[in-house]
Amino acid sequence: MPARFFDDDGAILPEDLQVLQSVFDELRKTRGFDAKTAEADDFAASIVQLFKAGFRSKDELIYMLETGPELRD
Repeated sequence: MPARFFDDDGAILPEDLQVLQSVFDELRKTRGFDAKTAEADDFAASIVQLFKAGFRSKDELIYMLETGPELRD
């Protein structure tokens, strides 16, 4: 089965949204910021951007968010 990659117009399916929400919740708690802030909005946008770039699993997303130089605190 070929890999599934999204472009900017690609849909995010419900099961994908669950992964994105899980990553957001886990790292938000670790980083200690409130979910209803501008920081949280920017962080959520980074998660979606990585997802659309091809990082699909929770582990991949967390790794990229923790080690990617442009996305670290």
